[in-house]
Amino acid sequence: MDDLIDQPVWDNSNSTTNNNSASNNNSTSHQSPDLVEIENLGLFYSACYFSLTIFISAWFHLGLHTKLFVAAIRCIAQLLLLGLILVPIFNINRWWLTAVYCSTMLAIAAAEAVSRAPIAYSGMLRHALVSMGLASGSTLFFGLYYVIGATPWYDAQYLIPLLGMLLGNACSGVAVGLNSVLDEMSTGRDRIELLLALGAGRMEALLHVRQRAVRTALTPLLNSMSVVGIVSIPGMMTGQILGGSDPSTAARYQIVIMFLMAAAIGLSTVGAVLMAMRTICDDAHRLRVDKLQITESSAIGALGFVSKEVIEGWGRLKRRVRHVGARIGFAVGGGGGGGGGRARGRGRGSWGGRGGGGGEVLPPPSSIFVADSEPSSPMHPLLSTPRSAGGNGSDVALSSP
Repeated sequence: MDDLIDQPVWDNSNSTTNNNSASNNNSTSHQSPDLVEIENLGLFYSACYFSLTIFISAWFHLGLHTKLFVAAIRCIAQLLLLGLILVPIFNINRWWLTAVYCSTMLAIAAAEAVSRAPIAYSGMLRHALVSMGLASGSTLFFGLYYVIGATPWYDAQYLIPLLGMLLGNACSGVAVGLNSVLDEMSTGRDRIELLLALGAGRMEALLHVRQRAVRTALTPLLNSMSVVGIVSIPGMMTGQILGGSDPSTAARYQIVIMFLMAAAIGLSTVGAVLMAMRTICDDAHRLRVDKLQITESSAIGALGFVSKEVIEGWGRLKRRVRHVGARIGFAVGGGGGGGGGRARGRGRGSWGGRGGGGGEVLPPPSSIFVADSEPSSPMHPLLSTPRSAGGNGSDVALSSP
């Protein structure tokens, strides 16, 4: 009797709940609610509420209403397209198809990370691609194989969403880190060169640059981890709860994601910063600020950056083809004389042989080399190389950034 009196009252309810759970095919105590579908009318209402932001921009003459409208249209189109693309990928669930989609995500994220940099250098996109690919790929494999234990680990349902979150945060970290290190190396040139002149190695002279860049890149993540669960509920946890998952399970997933994102941001930022430092400060411990260039636009985005790179690459390819054609013509014309000679100027001399009236007029090889080696964008005003006292500046024009 005493045992019955001392027994808590809620034990009876628990036993009743356990009996009901056993009779209901061992269903969990947390019943997942039905997911509320958002209709087109709800999307329209949210778009109308978003228009208040456009009205604020127009009212205060911020000049952002057009950009906000374009961003809203892109957001709708990109997310709807993402939903249509992921459905067949999840249904087919083949590793090669997942790899193709993930490679596309990586390429776009790397282009986005370097597209808005006010100062750039040759090979910056390659460095961002390598650092983000290695950091996000290794972190993703470790998380899926050892932490989550997905079978197989390359299951598209787990791999693509996690990779998207890792690349999104790594993209921000790499962009902030590269902008910080390049700005510090350009504005703090005197201090770095003084340390190098006093005998410091490039890693010693650039220690404060590296520390500031990595610290700046990790600060947003530190602030986010400090208030998560108290002030804000992260997006992944919110989506799982709205989808009917157990809040405790959603919290565990979010903890794993936060730790993996921190590792991906740190590794990718450190990799990109170190490669940038080794490029601008070469193996001879010389600060090569002549490699830095001012970008034409610091807000073109990934698509604009890719389009610009394709156009410039096509132009470089055409110049190279013309150069190779000129060299071949010189080699062929030098083997014999006659009327097929190619004139160098207005009837003055020929590349090979004598005579040669009516041949194709070509510029001398020196002008071809100069045109091919001119930088496509102006250099930073603080980074211009001083000309020699008696020179005409040709050594500067011929230097390749």
